[in-house]
Amino acid sequence: MKQNREQLIKCACLGDTYALNQLLLLCQPDIRRFARQTCSTTEDVEDAVQFTLWQLHKKSVR
Repeated sequence: MKQNREQLIKCACLGDTYALNQLLLLCQPDIRRFARQTCSTTEDVEDAVQFTLWQLHKKSVR
């Protein structure tokens, strides 16, 4: 699994949008877990996860 993530990171850095989307899907549970520890409501958790994924996607497609 670690090797798969490393390959996805390399491909995403080279502009592969499929790899980027797969990487974001793989990272979503970790982002959600962190958000649950820092946000007070379920709605805040969902907003934080969506905002984080959107920001990551936006910055990587430039």
